[in-house]
Amino acid sequence: EELKNSLKPFQDTHQKIAELKEKYRGNLNNIHDQAGKTEKQIKEDFVKLHQFLHEEEKSLLADLKKEKEEKEQKMRAMEESIAQDLTSVSKIIKDIQQKMDEEDQIFLMDLKQIKKYTDYKPREPEAVSAAACFINLVRFLISTSWHVWNNLSYLTNHSPITLDPHTAHPQLTVSEDLTAVTLEWTRREDLPDNLERFDQRPCVLGSEGFTSGRHSWVVDVEKQTRWVLGVTAESANRKGNIDLKPERGYWTVGLVLGGYSAFTDEGPTQLKLLKTPKKVLVCVDYEAGKVSFSNADDRSHIYTFTHKFKHKIFPFFYPWTVGAPLRISQQLLPVRAY
Repeated sequence: EELKNSLKPFQDTHQKIAELKEKYRGNLNNIHDQAGKTEKQIKEDFVKLHQFLHEEEKSLLADLKKEKEEKEQKMRAMEESIAQDLTSVSKIIKDIQQKMDEEDQIFLMDLKQIKKYTDYKPREPEAVSAAACFINLVRFLISTSWHVWNNLSYLTNHSPITLDPHTAHPQLTVSEDLTAVTLEWTRREDLPDNLERFDQRPCVLGSEGFTSGRHSWVVDVEKQTRWVLGVTAESANRKGNIDLKPERGYWTVGLVLGGYSAFTDEGPTQLKLLKTPKKVLVCVDYEAGKVSFSNADDRSHIYTFTHKFKHKIFPFFYPWTVGAPLRISQQLLPVRAY
């Protein structure tokens, strides 16, 4: 009996180790799946990148060829005009020299004709500007750099902000391009219960956190009947029934129970919006300590939190509408003071 009792702790430990092994196996499978999806996305993006750069090269070379031909045509026309002037002046010089060689009597008879030559003022050759002679290399090079970099942001399916699947609640499905999250009816049981993951509220965080600078992103909420957006501190609690308050590390606004609210330390503060936003612009100014929310279409202000940040903060997404994706828009907006 004593041996039997001493065996039970070992059996319990064995079971815990076996369960831990399964969790690590799940983590390994998850890493493998994520790496495979990421590799596929990288390859697809570089195919698009190569195609884009090839098309940009063709377009810019065509513009260069067109400008070259236009300048060459202008130079040829100017050259032809100058050649005609040169022929005319050469003929006059030759005629005058011939008259000078004739006898005085004949010379005097042609005096009127000769005076016409002396009254003739040859046209001074026009100075050719540098702009007419040379291709504007600076314009082309700057245009190339600006045009390429300006369009690269729109080339792939990626948004400046992406979602971190390792933080997603088991009822959430994150899209392969990491820009959309959908609330499902069922809870996945194959996901590891890691420390980063929300386990009770269906929330997910952005992949990258901020410790400085200004950042902005747009979220499409048109298909959502209820939602919450904002930022959260890295140290904020993610387990259990989280408390959406700034003092708990959450700076959020949302559409809940048919109305818009800012979740302040005093509780939900009702907001009056003149227009229902289809897209919400979230702006963070870390140094100024501001998290601002606006209607992305008309830039009308929704709400602004102020706080002196001393920790890393992450974009926060909380979809409440089953089957309707909450999507980070690809619309890129200039960052400015809020």
